[in-house]
Amino acid sequence: MRKITLTLLMGFVLSAMTFGQQGQYFTITEDQDGSRAAGDLVCPAESVFSQTPNGTGGFLPNYGVVIYDNIPTTLGVPVGSITIWATEQEGPVCTPTFDIIIREDNAGNPGAVIASYTNLTIPEVNTGETFGGGIIYSYTFNFPAPLALQSGDWIGFANYQGTSTCRGYLMSTDGDNQCIAFNPEIGFRAEPFDVSFCLGPVPPVTPLSGWAIGLGVFLIVAVTLIRLKRI
Repeated sequence: MRKITLTLLMGFVLSAMTFGQQGQYFTITEDQDGSRAAGDLVCPAESVFSQTPNGTGGFLPNYGVVIYDNIPTTLGVPVGSITIWATEQEGPVCTPTFDIIIREDNAGNPGAVIASYTNLTIPEVNTGETFGGGIIYSYTFNFPAPLALQSGDWIGFANYQGTSTCRGYLMSTDGDNQCIAFNPEIGFRAEPFDVSFCLGPVPPVTPLSGWAIGLGVFLIVAVTLIRLKRI
């Protein structure tokens, strides 16, 4: 009898611990009094991949939690930038820093790191829309070097304000209804929704004007003549 009681008690404790861990990843929110509607926020026309914030919900990750979403197809062109949308939360004025982490796929979970960009201060743009009473901002980060992303690669997002999180991400219904939340103290956990983000192409190189090319040729010729006179 004591063994049965002990077993039941241990099962209750483990169940309580598991339930308690649910909130350690993020908090789901609903747009009950926001101005956002489907089509208000869209990816730029030149985007090479799009998951627009056309869903009805959002979520606020806890401090240290990274939210990964995968790319279901191989992109035929290099990626030069990423845009995400996030909404402000109640509390003091927030100036968040971001981490963006790109990983390979490892049997359905984020695997080896492809690229990592941490402690980013990304200029925020007020979209004029709201979610749950908070302003929706867009954030665009230009990668230092172009990325060649493959089908299944994961893009992770985290934002910080001191030792807390102050921006909540918007969901999308454009994806495959799957993302991965990672808590360094608990591990990976699959979630049935997608993060809103856009991937942009590498900006075209601005061609030199005729006068700039002519000036360059003149300088090359001038330097060459000066060197020949010294010989």
